[in-house]
Amino acid sequence: MSHDRLTKQKIRHDPIREFLNMSYTAIEEHVEDYWRAYLLMVIAILAVIVGGIFLWNHIQEKRAHASLLLSQAMDAYNAPVLPENTKLRQQLSARGQLYFTSSKEWAAEVNKRLKAVENASGSSATENTARLYLALTQARTGKLDEALKTSAPLINDDTFKPLALMLQGRIYESKGDLKKAEKSWSDLAKIHTDNFPQGQGLAFLAEFYTRTHQTAKAQKTYKELQSELTGKVDPKDPLLTRAKDQLKQLQGSA
Repeated sequence: MSHDRLTKQKIRHDPIREFLNMSYTAIEEHVEDYWRAYLLMVIAILAVIVGGIFLWNHIQEKRAHASLLLSQAMDAYNAPVLPENTKLRQQLSARGQLYFTSSKEWAAEVNKRLKAVENASGSSATENTARLYLALTQARTGKLDEALKTSAPLINDDTFKPLALMLQGRIYESKGDLKKAEKSWSDLAKIHTDNFPQGQGLAFLAEFYTRTHQTAKAQKTYKELQSELTGKVDPKDPLLTRAKDQLKQLQGSA
């Protein structure tokens, strides 16, 4: 494994949807006249405020650190595996860029970095992103059951749900469990959010039916996709044009 440069000028944007809201309220219905009691009250309020600011800064620093660790884990995941001493490997080494000499070395380093993210206690978005990459790593190394288990909690997060369903659909399909695979792709087809383009889920479902030679279901799904998109997107929209082309091919081969 080459040595990557850990010093980063920028940390990848952490897609945080939650914002930590903190407020401080000091209510005193009967303030004593003695200056000592008043002073103690002021000190107590200041202590709460200062403590809150310290906690806020601490949380922000931990989140920034977790984001940096996640960035490094993503670098490792995306780094190439180059078993042979090729010209590309020599170029990457000269530039100090990360690469691996075996899949085993790659998986070990990715898992190590993702574990560091987990221990850093970052935001929920950072933690779920790390979980997704762990599931992808497990799937890539043939640990399909572990990948299914790791990705399961992501179904409860609207941001990560489409990605988790796509991963699970592919895994079930590769395992030959077409019933569970169909359920994953069907659940994906029902998702309509700002983060998931309209009709994309139906397109994945139709492609699943095509891959598994379920021609009648594929034709029906492509027709449904066209109906959903027609009049709502540009006629030259890639998703719409592909649906039309695929339907023609299926009808021609029937």
